Amino acid sequence: MEGGILRDYFDHKLTTKEHWAKLREPETYTYGELQWDVNICETDPAPPVAYDEVCDPEVTASCMAKVVISAERLMDPATGRAENHKIGALLNATAGIKDEMISEEAWDCLYDMVIGDN
Repeated sequence: MEGGILRDYFDHKLTTKEHWAKLREPETYTYGELQWDVNICETDPAPPVAYDEVCDPEVTASCMAKVVISAERLMDPATGRAENHKIGALLNATAGIKDEMISEEAWDCLYDMVIGDN
């Protein structure tokens, strides 16, 4: 799904919100029921471009990454604490979360307990 455009999982054709909803619940439908050509008639015009509700350009136009972290750097003992501090700093500046945060002095200890010692 590039840029939030709804596409069929199997053949990447544009799809509808109704078909997309089925694709998001594969445990509810059989493989056959999820197929594009079962849900959209090939003789009809192609469905218009539709976006996933959380990726719609009208919603995300001004979205930018707040911080970029790397799972590899987080797991590396040489760089993990610095990545952990990037996460902590972002959470510490996030309304609704910052009031529940542990003190910055404890971040390294938490890192060691959760990731560093494993």
